[in-house]
Amino acid sequence: MNGRIAAAYSGTGNGRTDSNWQQRLPPPVSGQPVMYVARMPGKESLPETGLGWIELIRASARSLIQALKHEYDKQNTPTGHLEHTMKTRILSALLLSAFTFTQAYAAEYEVKMLNTSEEGNMVFEPSVLQVEVGDTVTFIPSDPVHDSISVLTPPGANTWHGQRDQKISVVINKEGIYIYKCAPHYYYGMVGVIHAGNPVNLAEAQQAAKDISSKFLMNKNRLINYVDQLK
Repeated sequence: MNGRIAAAYSGTGNGRTDSNWQQRLPPPVSGQPVMYVARMPGKESLPETGLGWIELIRASARSLIQALKHEYDKQNTPTGHLEHTMKTRILSALLLSAFTFTQAYAAEYEVKMLNTSEEGNMVFEPSVLQVEVGDTVTFIPSDPVHDSISVLTPPGANTWHGQRDQKISVVINKEGIYIYKCAPHYYYGMVGVIHAGNPVNLAEAQQAAKDISSKFLMNKNRLINYVDQLK
């Protein structure tokens, strides 16, 4: 993810550079807007730059305001209309920035479907996975005759139904607890849990864990123990 283009925004300037913005288009004619291209470091090194999310968004807003002021001076737009225009464009820019940053820093995870591991037989590894909203989880059939099917998801969240012996990827788009199973080995207790953000559906997940576990022939407490970790 290092060197990934994370955001682009408009502003005014004379082509100067600094340590945070590593790439920039050629300097414009004096006083004209210029497009800045932000080349962000990897997610793990963000704290070392001293440049946080708020600073990035504020920088985008300041640059946008400068460009809009230039537009006002050029077009002599009435003040009231300008204020409305500025508010609308700033809000749009902030929303776009938030979306862009989220996409730039979204992580990807792999969950293996295994016949056996240190945890026991018929397991997903890792069995409990903590992610952030926007991250992608890919289920890998490391051993044959496995699949991944969502059983419980937060309201409005993505669901999935993988095919046997095939990879499947899902974007975790809502915070909460996700429970999934391997259909061929469901009664062996082959289930897993994904946790994103706040466990907004914890009570529902706890009840579902009890109901699902009552059907297991083996590993009866496995899912209950998984969900209990999220309290």
